[in-house]
Order: sequence, then C-alpha cells, then structure tokens
Amino acid sequence: MLCVKVFATTLIFGILLAVAPTAAMAGNRSIPKDRAGLSNGDWYPYVISKLGALEWWSFATSATEVRREDYPSDWTYELAKQNTWEFPRFCFSVFRPKPEVFASLLATIDQYKGDVVWVMHDNCIGAMPFHPTFSTFYTSVGMEDADATTFQKSASFRQSAQLPCAAPADRSLNFCIPLNGETTTSPLRVAAVGRSSLGVSWLQVWVDGVKYFTEHDAGTPTQKLMNNYIYLPNGKHAVTMIAKEADGTSIKKTANILVVSPPTP
Repeated sequence: MLCVKVFATTLIFGILLAVAPTAAMAGNRSIPKDRAGLSNGDWYPYVISKLGALEWWSFATSATEVRREDYPSDWTYELAKQNTWEFPRFCFSVFRPKPEVFASLLATIDQYKGDVVWVMHDNCIGAMPFHPTFSTFYTSVGMEDADATTFQKSASFRQSAQLPCAAPADRSLNFCIPLNGETTTSPLRVAAVGRSSLGVSWLQVWVDGVKYFTEHDAGTPTQKLMNNYIYLPNGKHAVTMIAKEADGTSIKKTANILVVSPPTP
C-alpha cells in the first residue's frame, strides 16, 4: 500500500504540473492502461485508478463540456453545473476507498505549489484561475436516522473568496442556498453572504436546532461568506443561517427543506 501511495503521489504531482488549464482534451469513460500513450486528461483516471477501483469518472475543460451523459445521476450533474470556474476538472468516484489513501490524495493536492491553484471538493479535482484565501475545517459526528440507521455527519471543505451569492445590502444576510421549500439531496449545499458596515464576526449554520459549524475567516471584516456542504438524513429539516455583527446583533434566516435519497443511476 505504501508503494502505491508513493507512486500515486508522484504521478499526481506530475499531472498537476503537466495538465495546463488550456491544454487538456475531454476524456472518455474507459480507463487508460498504457502509461506511454497518456496525454493531458488521460492522466487523471490512470493515476486515480491506482488508489482504488473507479466507479465512474468525467473530465471537462470548460462548462460547455459538462454533459449529463458523463454523470451517474441528475443530482451529480446539477452539482457539477453549479461550479463554473474550476477547469480543467476531473470528477470521479472510487469504490470503498481506504481513508488513509484518500487523505494522502487530499494532502498531495493541497501541498502542490505552482502557477495554478488546484483544489479538491465534491469528489472533483479542479484548477482555479486565481489564488484565493481558503478556510479549511473538518468535523465528524456519528448520528442516527429516524429508523436508527447510523450515518456520518461529516464535512471537509475548502472555501474560496469568490461570492456564492449576490452581496446583500448593509446589515443584512443573503441566504441563497437552499431555497425555502426546496426538495433536495444530501450532501446539502449551504451558501450565504453576510454584510455589515459595523463588521461581521462570523456566519453560522444550524440544522433543526443543532449547530453544525461556524465560519470566522472566509471574506473580509465587513463581509463574510459561506459556501459549503453538509450531510443530512432524509426527511424535513429547518436550516438556519446566522450572521453575527460586531456589536453582537444576530441576523437570522431559515429555509425549510426536504431531503430525499438521490435517484438510482
């Protein structure tokens, strides 16, 4: 396993360095086998398949190449369409990846230093055209669904300085995702921007009266943002976003949603 991790780490650094955002070609669903014949986007499935069995993958160099037929379900396709600025982008799913191997992949991408900022989230590796300020956090809490089925509420995200919603008026909060009354799947995207000339201390997400996490750093002293995903069990949920102003005032907005299982591919 160590040899595989070292081999994959070396190759991953190679593809991050070699695959320029303007040079790649759209990939297909088969996994390339011949290393000598690899070029551009072919490196992604070749390398990642060394970490575990690839269930599916897609590769695109621009938003126009994000096609429904390259994704296993409607909701993964819709999620991919929401991200319009990270290209080239390789999205994939590995069958039962070992946690230590996946952590090594994340660390390798995070440690890469070069002209392009490479990031990984939503099971996609993508290039960003600018050097943003990131906020990174991890939470892991065991929970039980209504039918006593244990699931994992976990999040490991990198949040960029690009606004996920329109900037609101002074001393207000734009909680743009999810929409009130929306039926959606897990993981749930939560996106908001809070603004105040007095200063914004943090943004905070609560679900059904339980605090999920607090974002202190993303944004500026007078404008904070959140653009992340949280894992929720199926059922009805009240998702509340709170912006805390520097004088202690809390600005709150709540979206009542229904989480359902994603459709079978």
